[in-house]
Amino acid sequence: MAYEKILVIALHKHGDNVQVTPLFKALKELYPGAHLACLVEKGYSFAFENNPHIDEMVLFDRTNPALARQCITNGEFSLVINRQSSAEGADLASLARSAKIRGVHLDDTGSIVIDDPWTRLLFALVKNRRINPFNLVDYGLHVAGAHTGERRLDLYFDPHTADAYAALLRARSEGPLLAVQAGSQAEYRKWPAQSFLQAIKRLLLRGPCTVALLGSSEDYRANQEIVAAIPGHLRARVIDTSGIVTLPMLPALLKKCGLLITNDTGPMHIAAAAGCKVLALYFGGSFLSETGPYSPGNLILCGRMDCLPCAFGHECKKAYACKEMVLPDQVAELAAYGAGMADTVNEKLFAQGMVYCSPHKAWDQPLVYLPFFRTRLGSDELTRLVLYGALSSALLHTPIDVRVFASRIAACYTNARQAFNAPFSVPLDLFHPVFPHAGHLAQFGKTVVETMEALRSALAAVA
Repeated sequence: MAYEKILVIALHKHGDNVQVTPLFKALKELYPGAHLACLVEKGYSFAFENNPHIDEMVLFDRTNPALARQCITNGEFSLVINRQSSAEGADLASLARSAKIRGVHLDDTGSIVIDDPWTRLLFALVKNRRINPFNLVDYGLHVAGAHTGERRLDLYFDPHTADAYAALLRARSEGPLLAVQAGSQAEYRKWPAQSFLQAIKRLLLRGPCTVALLGSSEDYRANQEIVAAIPGHLRARVIDTSGIVTLPMLPALLKKCGLLITNDTGPMHIAAAAGCKVLALYFGGSFLSETGPYSPGNLILCGRMDCLPCAFGHECKKAYACKEMVLPDQVAELAAYGAGMADTVNEKLFAQGMVYCSPHKAWDQPLVYLPFFRTRLGSDELTRLVLYGALSSALLHTPIDVRVFASRIAACYTNARQAFNAPFSVPLDLFHPVFPHAGHLAQFGKTVVETMEALRSALAAVA
């Protein structure tokens, strides 16, 4: 079906909006000639600015929402893609009365309705996040109906915006330029400032490099404390850019960096879109399958804890002990490797930490993060891998290349064959919202079994 006017609702903050950017190019390819509008909160349109695929930007002003609501009501949109999971997003989507709506919306009685299977899947797996196999970028593309083609973030910026400042930073060292984002708006995502300090010191001692501390003016005090604590003979190679490098400058500066070391933050997604490799530190509710930086060659470091990721709304009873399992020596070791300062990584340092990596080249299927070091395959991770294949077959109708996927699994897990030969089951009731008809749910159960058997056979054939 052809759609003449399409509205994408994306009332996120900057980082989450960057994850929405692939939709617009994909929609233009699916529906050539369609008028494409984006509803974005005032002050958070950065990710969508200068995007040639967006024909209209509708700003949602929370102090005066009536104008945006009127634009939706009178916009004569034929398709609405709602990337908000909130009641507010559902209400706004429902204002387009004549439109086909993908994502949450309201029926005539004010009840929440979810028609498309991918949004239903995302909501269903909130109950068991550890087995969720898909990144939020992929969810967005699938909700939009874009199931094929190269997948990448799509941020448009002037690459020369930060030339002068980048030149100043590079003048401090012969080695690579590394960026560090120590701050985070969510406390559970924030690695302690003292840990960042120790990692930076170790990194500077490894060899020539310059470290740029990122952040807004709100991060200035914390960044200055880090700078002050760096030994005098190393301090000249650490520059605090907080409050100086503005948001429009940030992607251009990151593009010139060899690596960004960061918590799960907005700059992490901006770096991925700008082509800067990322070393991301994940704690608490951050989950690599859902929000891992969406670009090739990235690393994610997290603690070895069975409770990760925290359930949404969960109050940690362990004082976020996962943060203590990520050590400065580990971060410095991975950063040196990621920035090209070292050719290898000392695996012995990571007894308490798990390292995952994204593929080293572009992909045309949903993103999968797999272990950087060979490790044991646990039950949740096994389920996640099987569901990746089964859901790709059932919802995308594009079966994975079992032989290639099995080879990747065998390379990453020491017990892959044993794990795939052990008794296995998936809680099918969890997927009832995705496959509401009994026959469809039963067919999905068969697809799960077939995927498991295909991977088991392929693993047996791997040398």
